[in-house]
Amino acid sequence: MAVSRKIITPIPYGDMFVFSTSTAFLMYIYRRYGLPRDPAFSLLRFLVGPYEEHGYSKQPEEMSPPKSTPIDYKMGLFKLKMLQFRNWFLNQLYLVKCGTSHITCPHPYSCSYYILEGVSKKFFYGYVFQLCIKLFLNVKQIMKRPSIALNIPFWPETLRLAVTFSLFSGLYRIISCWKRHSKSEDSSLSAIPAGFIAGLSFYFYRENTIALYFMWKLLQLSYTLGVEAGYFLELPFAPVLFHALSTSVLFHTAVMEPTNLRPSYWNFLQAMSGGKIGQMGREGFDPYGLESSRQLAEVLARKKTK
Repeated sequence: MAVSRKIITPIPYGDMFVFSTSTAFLMYIYRRYGLPRDPAFSLLRFLVGPYEEHGYSKQPEEMSPPKSTPIDYKMGLFKLKMLQFRNWFLNQLYLVKCGTSHITCPHPYSCSYYILEGVSKKFFYGYVFQLCIKLFLNVKQIMKRPSIALNIPFWPETLRLAVTFSLFSGLYRIISCWKRHSKSEDSSLSAIPAGFIAGLSFYFYRENTIALYFMWKLLQLSYTLGVEAGYFLELPFAPVLFHALSTSVLFHTAVMEPTNLRPSYWNFLQAMSGGKIGQMGREGFDPYGLESSRQLAEVLARKKTK
């Protein structure tokens, strides 16, 4: 709304800055106080891992050399090569595990293994999740053309979430371990630069809604911590009042200037109002100079709302 009135100018990559700043301070809170149980915070906990959370105590490491599978040279060439590769890979993985880590690092095994584990696992989970979503959303096309199912795993869109997850986890762990090695201490302040740099991975999955969601989560959590520390007054029914205020702003925008409303919010209000928000006449608001009726026609044509 402010941009359409030319009150403010959009900042290039502003969504990335908002997301990175939010994750930077959320990671600081994660290290300093811990995060409550919430879907957004559970995602951060999943990406970063439990070792960085407040209150985690390092556990003793138990490591034993990998058991190599005996090689039978009578087996086929392909099976023989695969078995040799498996034994070689397990030995290399064991050597990486046995690498060095700083005494202040809370994670088990070496820093190199800690980083590689985060990158590989998060890439796998992100790829599988995005692939399942893509397959589900394209079921009708797959039923008509089964060959599409073979192309979906190689679509660039299928890799976006995997790249974002793996980069976020890897960058955060790299910066955190580097800070511990360079300062010889495990400070919660190190989570701020680590979280900000890790948040730059949002470039591959940019979405304004996600950035704003994490920003509001940061404000909500900061307010809660401020109330507990005695810095802020506790407002009775604050969540209810905030939800009512937010909903009223959305309805006002949908009525007066619907083109400034995100499509997902428009669909939400359409569902809440039983479709009435798209059927209301806007001609009475046109004298205010916002061209509400024209904006409504544009939105209905774009969404093909009946």
